[in-house]
Amino acid sequence: ALAGDKSLCKKVLAFHGIRTPAFATLYRGALDWADELEFPLIVKPPQEDASLGITAASVVRDVRELLQTVGDVHAEFRQPVLVESYIEGREFYVGVLGNGHAETLPIVEMDFTGYPEGQPRLASWNAKWGENGEGSGREFRGTRSVLAEDLPGELEERLKQVALDTFNALRLRDYARIDVRLDEKGEIHVIEANPNCYLEKGAELSMAAAAAGLEHEALIARIVELASARYAR
Repeated sequence: ALAGDKSLCKKVLAFHGIRTPAFATLYRGALDWADELEFPLIVKPPQEDASLGITAASVVRDVRELLQTVGDVHAEFRQPVLVESYIEGREFYVGVLGNGHAETLPIVEMDFTGYPEGQPRLASWNAKWGENGEGSGREFRGTRSVLAEDLPGELEERLKQVALDTFNALRLRDYARIDVRLDEKGEIHVIEANPNCYLEKGAELSMAAAAAGLEHEALIARIVELASARYAR
């Protein structure tokens, strides 16, 4: 429940001293919260997942674009709008398994090498699901998830610690995937906490688990085991 609303999630993380992009939340002209913000910004519906509502147009660079995009999100999703600082940088996914003694899995990176030139590099709806979408699926084909095997040890440890801190702060259970971005200064920003991340065999969590020696069927069995153990007497 805490991770299901991105605005609420960010407030909880801020309380625990976990860095997330500066943000504001708006609904029908009312301002719920506003940090000091500078362009570029990204506009999201905070109560959706799987990148629903996130497109190249979600990244805005001036007031006109901001107002237009906020209005579009209000009209389509009928919910508050989350406006965040857009963090340019590498994007990592850190899987977490466990409860009382949760552990991280090998880190996965979103590779934007083949992304369309001139578009903000973000895991949009089309990048995730648009194989036959707009632009003949260029965003989908231009991204791929890869194991992050070139990370300095210190950075890898920081990424994993941030993921564990996020998992615990939000009281997540059994499994999750924590999405982060690394800015040009080396600061880690939590973009999203996924308490019900995609479990398909080729998805990032399964890829990470396999790299740790836990094949897909064993991963699913482990998640069931962890969940059932919470109800054991």
